[in-house]
Amino acid sequence: MTYKHTLILDNHLGVNSRVDIEFEASDNEVDGIYTLESTSHLNSDDLFNLQEWLEQDAKEWELVRPFKL
Repeated sequence: MTYKHTLILDNHLGVNSRVDIEFEASDNEVDGIYTLESTSHLNSDDLFNLQEWLEQDAKEWELVRPFKL
């Protein structure tokens, strides 16, 4: 299923970032990301932790499509 979610996080520079993500998931685990848009620069550490932060918010995900593309 395809979901979307917005994370508000402090990036590696300590800057508050809004990160909009559209992704594929099943059983509250992210299988892959379709789109990722951030209001500020994200580095590799931010991206590395992104999946964990996203999965922690699983109860807040918004369903976009109930089927895989």
